[in-house]
Amino acid sequence: MDVYTCKKCKLSEWMANRKGSKLTAPGAAIHLDLLSKAQGVEQAEQYFNSLPDDVKKLQVYSALLNSYAATKSVEKAEATVEKMKQSRMMTTLSYNFILNLYKKIGDYEKLDKIHQEMLEMGVLCV
Repeated sequence: MDVYTCKKCKLSEWMANRKGSKLTAPGAAIHLDLLSKAQGVEQAEQYFNSLPDDVKKLQVYSALLNSYAATKSVEKAEATVEKMKQSRMMTTLSYNFILNLYKKIGDYEKLDKIHQEMLEMGVLCV
């Protein structure tokens, strides 16, 4: 963790805890991403689990999925993708996170399966 990431994390935490500040999905997603980078994916998970359901929107799930993909947490990433699919939250970016994870770990069979799913769903593949 670099000093800059740590400072951003503390600033994000301070902003979230300010009196009168309303927790938003974009703010929670940024904080989750910073926590993951500064303190690890376990801290990011704890933060995610502490969030109220009305804040757990696309941005927050995407940040969590990105954290799992970055740390090669395949099972957790796949579970998050399934939850996002059930909630109709999958986007091109979400698919990109899981595709990059499969590429990193060399699982080309799953990569091809996801790519095929994207084509069937009409998700833009560039």
